[in-house]
Amino acid sequence: MRNLILTAICIFTYICSFAQFGGGLGTESDPYRIYTIAHLEEIGDSLDNGNYLYDRHFRLMNDIVDDSLTNTIGDYYGNNQGFCGSLHGGGHTVALNMQADDDGYGVALFCIIGSSDGYGNLDGRGYVDSLTVIGNLYPSDSNQETCDGGGVCIFNYGTICHCVSKLQIGNISYFGGIAVENRGNLISCTNYTNTAYPAVGGICYRARPTSNIVDCKNYGNLKISGEATAGICGLSEGGIIGCTNYGILSSDQSAGIQYTVGGIVGQFIGTQPDNEYQGDWYITRKRIMNCQNLGTIDAQSTCDVGGIVGYIDGNVSIESCGNYGDVIGLYNVGGIAGRYVGNDSIWIMGVGYTYQKGRLVNCYNSGHIHGDSIVGGIAGTFASLCGDTLANCLNIGRVEGSAISSGHYAFNIDDYYDWGDSIYYDSNYYDAQMLADTSANEEGMYEWKFTSQLTGDTPELRAMLGDGWSYAEGRYPIPLGLEEDSLAMLFATPIYLYAESEEEYDDVDLVQHHFTVGTENEVSWASGSRLSIVGENATILASGSENITASLAGYSFTRNLNLINPVNIEEQGFDDVKVFPNPTSDILNITSSETISEIEIVNVMGQVVKRMEVNADNAVCDVEGLTSGVYVVRIRTASATLSQRRFIKE
Repeated sequence: MRNLILTAICIFTYICSFAQFGGGLGTESDPYRIYTIAHLEEIGDSLDNGNYLYDRHFRLMNDIVDDSLTNTIGDYYGNNQGFCGSLHGGGHTVALNMQADDDGYGVALFCIIGSSDGYGNLDGRGYVDSLTVIGNLYPSDSNQETCDGGGVCIFNYGTICHCVSKLQIGNISYFGGIAVENRGNLISCTNYTNTAYPAVGGICYRARPTSNIVDCKNYGNLKISGEATAGICGLSEGGIIGCTNYGILSSDQSAGIQYTVGGIVGQFIGTQPDNEYQGDWYITRKRIMNCQNLGTIDAQSTCDVGGIVGYIDGNVSIESCGNYGDVIGLYNVGGIAGRYVGNDSIWIMGVGYTYQKGRLVNCYNSGHIHGDSIVGGIAGTFASLCGDTLANCLNIGRVEGSAISSGHYAFNIDDYYDWGDSIYYDSNYYDAQMLADTSANEEGMYEWKFTSQLTGDTPELRAMLGDGWSYAEGRYPIPLGLEEDSLAMLFATPIYLYAESEEEYDDVDLVQHHFTVGTENEVSWASGSRLSIVGENATILASGSENITASLAGYSFTRNLNLINPVNIEEQGFDDVKVFPNPTSDILNITSSETISEIEIVNVMGQVVKRMEVNADNAVCDVEGLTSGVYVVRIRTASATLSQRRFIKE
């Protein structure tokens, strides 16, 4: 009888522990109702008492913004156990106003979502969806430098999807817009929080090997003041697929030299041993796939800076990604990867595993990439120990360095294992008319082509770039998986400058012929007064520097063109006039079959920078004092004939 009474008391106590929720039975069909801060605090009380709410369902019934949650739900206690039920946000908003305690465990809506055995094995429970967090997060008064902060949680072992972070944060050292550390799944989440502190990820700061981050977006602007900063994940060891950064990443110049900044990932660690985890996770290729960066990365005092990832260490595969933002760094700067270093396969062989090589393939850059040294349109540095691949990539952006990769080297391990070639380069191309790179092709690494050769759907183009791209008339190829994306579609829209031969063609630094623009997919174009754009036809009205802007679905990009009005350079009697040497560094010789009366030197802005009166059939013009660049020499004869010729001042 006593046992029966005790059992009844336990059952009654268990039922009463949920009696204060706003109704419901806690099942999927009849979840517990959450209306107030007090209801959220009850969830925390249950977790603190060791009831992790396995398989219990909760639903947020309204916005909770008139009052703010001041304490994180749950606590760490070192046992890797957190909220293991399901909280359905219903699209509602929760306000936080939290200050960390002196223990430095951090601040977020939840401390832990889901559970883990500490060795990377997750039980799949713990689920939060469709809620927005707003409000304020602060460190403790006594511990200003070690506080973690996240929007939805500090540690995620479960699944968080369709959640949004719109926070104001104080001096948080390690911050993730959704989670500080992710070991589970972050799906279709969005960050709008702006931050300016040392280690930051727009979605999460650190992603462990068991994690997946899928279809997440960052709009927050991040100030770079430490290491491992990125629009999506600061430091990753897991898979990242379909994510996009729109936020601006900019340097805090007062913080000195920083490291590892990327539009998607700051630093990605591939095959590395870690005593915390067991099993064979570390030999599985880690992947960044179908990710895009539109945000400007202005990291002038930062090393290892990339439009997609700053620094890669190990057998990581970067596939079908696109960078459209301008990327500025100190050194090791790339449109896709700032620095890629393949993994040490000797360690892998030492434990008897087959090494999986890393790849950087089917990636696209159209941003302006520049830095002090080691700068590449696709990768700043690409280094490999045993057969990593850089292949089938396309660059149409301007680069203050190499069109594809600048610092490339392979480690010599012939004394240990016979791996053959250590780096594979294949089928990488850049658009010479958009890049205006006058260097020769680097055989075996990359080749230049005209815009018309890199657009459309032709057997030649398919043979060049392979099967990892979507081809269509009127645009550049788009990496497979992004072909329906408006952002990718816009930046694949070409400008067709004049190209007659490999010696005679216009590029963005010197446009001296009328041209056409791509209008597929209803892309619209606009420019200033020096151009007239009607349909696909762009007519040059005046010489000078001009911005031309394409727009689609709320996105836009702008390219700068240096124009010379073709009307002003129509040449008469041109065959009788000789201008040499070209290029020249000091002296320009001009000869004519008629008497020359006047010579003018005109820059690309249409400004006359030098004028000479002549009364002879030849002249010597001193151009040593001119700035390096492209100029036009106008030659007028005694019979009023005008001839003009382009030359380059070195």
